[in-house]
Amino acid sequence: MKYETKALDVKWLAKAKKETLIKVLLEYDLIQKSFVPWLCHIMANTENERVRQLLLPNLIEECGDFRKKNSHHDLYLRMLEYNKISVVNHKFSKLTIETDKKYTQLFSSKNTYRSLCAVGPGIEAISSDFLSPMYIAVKNIFGESKHMIYFTLHLSEMEDEHANCIEDAMRIMEKENPKLLKKKEEYINEGIEIFRNFWDNLPKHI
Repeated sequence: MKYETKALDVKWLAKAKKETLIKVLLEYDLIQKSFVPWLCHIMANTENERVRQLLLPNLIEECGDFRKKNSHHDLYLRMLEYNKISVVNHKFSKLTIETDKKYTQLFSSKNTYRSLCAVGPGIEAISSDFLSPMYIAVKNIFGESKHMIYFTLHLSEMEDEHANCIEDAMRIMEKENPKLLKKKEEYINEGIEIFRNFWDNLPKHI
């Protein structure tokens, strides 16, 4: 589901030099591995069982299956490892830590609708704005490989399906309480602005 929101401007990333790209990939590692805890916060704090059910497929996809399917974070780490980028001893920037903290606080609240607006329209629906240029940069500098599956998964229809499931959860809550619609745009933009601040300021912190 796409919304009439101002897209993130991360075009600079597609043309990033190798040194800059590596730093970006290392910083983004915290964002990637935090996504599952963010979803868990929402699921744990909601009292709406149908919302929890709609978020579950997204959570399962992110976590993978230890017997036959890697988690998305593991796919990301494998991509880094293949390109000889080590996360060992990396210290995340203050900006990245603060971004994770802001999202964690938001998703830990008891306001389920606010959280859904932020994680769905505010993250899932705009993920291509930063993953597409990241994919282009990685492909240009390191070349194509089977380890690029992290990007192909997140730039596929699957990501739209996840966003749509969250949209369905939002509709359920809106039907139960139509007054929530008055806060929809505000909540969506709140989620987007956290990421906008991250991507706009990341070049200054790496």
